[in-house]
Amino acid sequence: MITLMVTERIIYGISDIKNYGPILDSAKAYPFYQKVKFRSVADKFGIKMIKSDTNKLSVNTSNVQYPLADIQFKPVQNPPNIVILVAESLRWDRLTPEIMPNTWKFAQKGQFYKQHFSSGNGTREGLFGLFYGLYGSYWGSFLHAQKSPLLMDRLQQLGYQFDIRTSAKFSYPEFNQTLFSKFDPKQLHEEPDSKQPWERDRDNASGLIAALKNRDQTKPFMSFFFFESTHARYDFPTTDIIAKPYLQDVNYFQMSRASLAPKIDQLKNRYTNSAHWVDIQLGRIYDSLESQGLLDNTIVIVTGDHGEEFMEKGFWGHNSSFVEEQTHTPMVMWIPKLPHQEISRVTSHLDVGTTLLQMVGAPQDTKLYSLGTNMITPSDRKFVVSSDWHSISVMTDDMKYRIPYVSKGFDHWQPSDRQDKELTGDATEKLMKENQSFILEAIKNCSKFIAGRN
Repeated sequence: MITLMVTERIIYGISDIKNYGPILDSAKAYPFYQKVKFRSVADKFGIKMIKSDTNKLSVNTSNVQYPLADIQFKPVQNPPNIVILVAESLRWDRLTPEIMPNTWKFAQKGQFYKQHFSSGNGTREGLFGLFYGLYGSYWGSFLHAQKSPLLMDRLQQLGYQFDIRTSAKFSYPEFNQTLFSKFDPKQLHEEPDSKQPWERDRDNASGLIAALKNRDQTKPFMSFFFFESTHARYDFPTTDIIAKPYLQDVNYFQMSRASLAPKIDQLKNRYTNSAHWVDIQLGRIYDSLESQGLLDNTIVIVTGDHGEEFMEKGFWGHNSSFVEEQTHTPMVMWIPKLPHQEISRVTSHLDVGTTLLQMVGAPQDTKLYSLGTNMITPSDRKFVVSSDWHSISVMTDDMKYRIPYVSKGFDHWQPSDRQDKELTGDATEKLMKENQSFILEAIKNCSKFIAGRN
């Protein structure tokens, strides 16, 4: 028994070094499994771990079945340009005329979605859902397989030119191995760490504007820009402050909930100032698109990867729960020739990539490639799903239910209502019964695109 235990730990450790997907994925199926990693030992002996820019990958991708079958795309005449602008940790209630006036004005022209929810409470799961149209629970399997989104594959097939940039890192989270895994690293632009986040956002905005002006006008283009200023510690220049007083010193090591509670409003003011700074950069991009006449054939998407909580429900930040503050994000879509609408039906990040994919020729029936729906066409959606590292949250019209999907034990969480108040007694039994079919469907969807598990 001891020999077997030691052997399986060694196998897992070697699989981690070599990024061998089948072993890493299988380990998730075992409750309480303790992972053993040999990364420091490998580094000491000069053993290189598998990385995204390695030509020979020891990754068996057969466990990922995405799409479920070959997709037959329709020919597209004059494919639209696409600009996706995502701000880190930007929650829905920062999009106001006072805090984000440029984006508010832009929203009054386009499709303004008032009940839009991220596919996760963290960056990985949020952007994964946005591009793939799948639950964030697939993140680990797709990372091991280094499987790119069908959307990006299709745009490359159509000959799009790209401007892909972040004020964070493409390697953390590992978007160079997922969202942009088929791109040459030279195509992925990062601003240096020597700059402050607000400076990176400013300079990346300038870079995007320059790329728009210098593009090949005979080809469609796709731009992606990830803003970092709204990530804690919430960064902005002192020349652009709209909320005072704000917390001057943000020290993570001194931020217990007890110590943070008396000054949470000052921390939130920092966040507000950083959102305002992001909006200034967004305004520059809107102006550039409009001045060049690009809005006539360009889809523009503005959102957050997830939200941010300031102890409204007991936590600060994100990645801790699926309360509204951590999952409800702004969503503005500019689609040429569509009149302005303010849309109150529930939409999801899963719908964004799905909608874009259909605009470049994918079939309307999404069952082979997505769990989302079309943003433009009203749908009879019964629930939305958000994910984190180890669980999903199923949100229906009247309840939320959080379910673990990896080896964190067997416990589920107590259901809550849509306002995140815990349900008890008869209300729990009643709502669980009414929503049972939706919960079971969500659970089944978690394995739909994994070969042999659907």
